[in-house]
Amino acid sequence: MGSPSRSQVVFRSAEHELMLGEVFEGEKDVFVLGAGFSRAISPSMPLLSDLAQVLMEPAEFLSFGGSVEQWLSFLAEDHPWLKPAENARQHALFLQQSSRLAAQVRAAQASAVAEGLPTWLAQLVDLWHRGRSTVLSFNYDVLVERAWTKILGAEADEAPTAVYPIPPAPLRTRQRVTRREWPGPDTFRLLKLHGSLNWLYSGPAGTQSETVYDVSSGAGWAFGPEDEEDYAALLAPDKVPFIVPPTRGKTAFFDHELIRAQWQMAREAVASAERIFFLGHSLPDSGGMLRTLLRASARGKVLVPIDTNQAVVERYRSLRSHEVVDEYVLDAEPIPSFVRYCAG
Repeated sequence: MGSPSRSQVVFRSAEHELMLGEVFEGEKDVFVLGAGFSRAISPSMPLLSDLAQVLMEPAEFLSFGGSVEQWLSFLAEDHPWLKPAENARQHALFLQQSSRLAAQVRAAQASAVAEGLPTWLAQLVDLWHRGRSTVLSFNYDVLVERAWTKILGAEADEAPTAVYPIPPAPLRTRQRVTRREWPGPDTFRLLKLHGSLNWLYSGPAGTQSETVYDVSSGAGWAFGPEDEEDYAALLAPDKVPFIVPPTRGKTAFFDHELIRAQWQMAREAVASAERIFFLGHSLPDSGGMLRTLLRASARGKVLVPIDTNQAVVERYRSLRSHEVVDEYVLDAEPIPSFVRYCAG
């Protein structure tokens, strides 16, 4: 299905109408990114179903119905029928599989970068920047940050720190390399609610207030040293990527103050928004925390899913007390089409 013309694309309902040029206006709109957003950037980027195929053994895949979420939840939790030593082995396996998950996303990200920066992504990031938008991301990759540093160039100060409202400490501070104090450009806010590949910490057993480090090199869209799997291990052998795996029970990960503070900012953004755009976020079973947030803080808001699957619309309608606009659920390339429409 080709890109619709402006006359074909009308976000219209009984009380709300979205016209060209009205999106990306400060606090009016919030954007939520899911795995489908990264897949739209590159077919190399995995969905949960792809990760299940890679990470799970055939017997595990069969036992858990191909759900990587249920499988990782099983590994992460204590079970009363297991001995303490067996539960400990399960937890160790969970950490190993979480590292494998990070490695898979990192490799896919390198492939996506090699394919070049999509024009529509550059346009979208520029619109976010000019509109000072709030973007809630559930993705581990740093493709948005890379696009931002590429577009802003020297103004980005060689690192994506400015898009993080609560920036992690640059990893080079561990080597006592001083960084020029720089307030950074006035730009959009990127809240990474499930962590990020370029963030490092001691693991879920660490303290709630421990320092989180940013391993980014600020290489723009190009392949950088942080893409090398051994790079972080060389500079921080005691750290692991700070990512919240797709499990049902994420409480231990959400205990860290960096993640909790971002969720609190997300709640404020959602509560003050008029419309919430979901770019490639299908509201899966592992999105229980987002469902709760929307039910608690987004009552009466206009929800706009931008996806390829019509079934996604019903998931958003099941939240109740929200108006769901479905005019931008298309058969192919809905996200690039949406961006081209908004960019004029």
